Amino acid sequence: YKIAVTNILNYSPDFEKYQDTANEDLETILLVSNCNTYQDMYNALNNISWTTLPTLKELGKTEIAENFKKARDGFKKSVGAVKGFSTSPEDLKAFFALQKPVIEALVNIVSEFSEKYFKAKLERNVLEFNDLSHLAIKLLVDENQNPTPLAKEISDNYDEIIIDEYQDTNDIQEILLNAVSKESSNIFMVGDMKQSIYKFRNTAPELFAGKVETFSDDGQGLGKRIYLSENFRSRKNILDFTNLIFEQTMSKETGEVDYREKEKLNNGATYYPKGDLSTDVIIMEKPASNTEVTFVELEAYQAATEISRLMESKTEIYDKKLKTTRPIKYSDIAILLRTSKNVTEAFSDTLTKCGIPVYNDNNNVVLADTIEVQLILNFLKIIDNPYQDIPLVSVLKSFLFDFDENMLIKIKKHSNAASFYDALENYDQNDEEKNKIIDFLNILSSLTQDSYTSGITKLIDKIDTIFNYSEYILTMPGGTQRYSNFKFFKSVAKTYETTETGGLFGFIKHLDNINGTSASVAAPKVLPDSAD
Repeated sequence: YKIAVTNILNYSPDFEKYQDTANEDLETILLVSNCNTYQDMYNALNNISWTTLPTLKELGKTEIAENFKKARDGFKKSVGAVKGFSTSPEDLKAFFALQKPVIEALVNIVSEFSEKYFKAKLERNVLEFNDLSHLAIKLLVDENQNPTPLAKEISDNYDEIIIDEYQDTNDIQEILLNAVSKESSNIFMVGDMKQSIYKFRNTAPELFAGKVETFSDDGQGLGKRIYLSENFRSRKNILDFTNLIFEQTMSKETGEVDYREKEKLNNGATYYPKGDLSTDVIIMEKPASNTEVTFVELEAYQAATEISRLMESKTEIYDKKLKTTRPIKYSDIAILLRTSKNVTEAFSDTLTKCGIPVYNDNNNVVLADTIEVQLILNFLKIIDNPYQDIPLVSVLKSFLFDFDENMLIKIKKHSNAASFYDALENYDQNDEEKNKIIDFLNILSSLTQDSYTSGITKLIDKIDTIFNYSEYILTMPGGTQRYSNFKFFKSVAKTYETTETGGLFGFIKHLDNINGTSASVAAPKVLPDSAD
């Protein structure tokens, strides 16, 4: 509003009458802002009267005059919004009186529930993370917020307490750390307000911001403040662009810190060769709602285009290990996304379609859904119980026994048995199928006998030995990942054996129960064979 007043006066002295009106407006608001009680604020807001705007012939004929009118109308509207929420003190007292018994009842219910819930957890010998935090506070801090004798005893064990990512700590952690410190004199904290992204998880970045404000560079007073402003990871063009954005967007109001000279990122990576590099910004428009391509897919195609351009031009990059430049490789390129939900798969699919190899770190594949693990799991299932047609046929059709569809159909046709296992045992033709069936039944019988005396892990190892399973899956596309999945599956079996007593049947049932739930075992992440 003040800017609009200045602009209109600079445009023409004829608009001086608007200055008087603006001054009256601002004086009115100044009176409101100086109120010390709710009653005074209520009276001031409900007794505002706006001076009628003087009419000049030039009004409406210039853009500046029109902007002034819009600015004043917006100013009045914002004040009116505050006024609209104003309720008399008497009405507020009456409202609070009505709400008091309801709130008291709610507090009593919550308190009683919390007490009974905590008692039930103790009876079951279980605690939640919040319980641990609050019980730790009771042990280490007394009612006056002073360290207990136990806290002082613990503090004697530590010369220094070093905290990283301090901007993401919370009030409970602050209390605990101060309690076991030597009156907070031996705490070293490292943090960065620009990286404070967990406030939605009840972190308190204001703890860090407060120490930045109250500590001094010379260490006098509450503590010493050290600025780690040199960045050793990024090129100068990246840092310059980052500083440009933060200088214009970060302030105490928007980011809880003023982006001053000491907060700037300075180039410390002097090992990079000097060069005039730019940071490119690509602005894209969202597609119309009636198009089949989503905005995420458009972004992915744009990324694919840029990657292809870099690769085709053999763009030179600096290799810190080689200490020289070399042509760029796919593995030098990373795509950072604000969120992974419903995005990473779209990017992976689009890049793959464009012939660009992709490693998706957020692609949480369920271990039991991978071909190499599913086959072993099916084999274990029929060792435990061969009367399961789907796992049985899966094993027969695999490279382990190499039964094709025609063989399976022929075997089934020669038997009226309900299960496929009975059809195998009843097959009486003297042909190639019979020989393959005999081999299969002999191996299955041997493994079944072993399952009675051997552990699950040894059973898997025997299957691996008989069929050279590890060597085979290593030759498949993505062999490194598949072999890693197989090894990890064996470790899951080993863990089950050491913690549970359910045997092979229990292990299979355990995996079936958790598969498809949040407890599903995820496949390990391994870089693809074509990592370059």
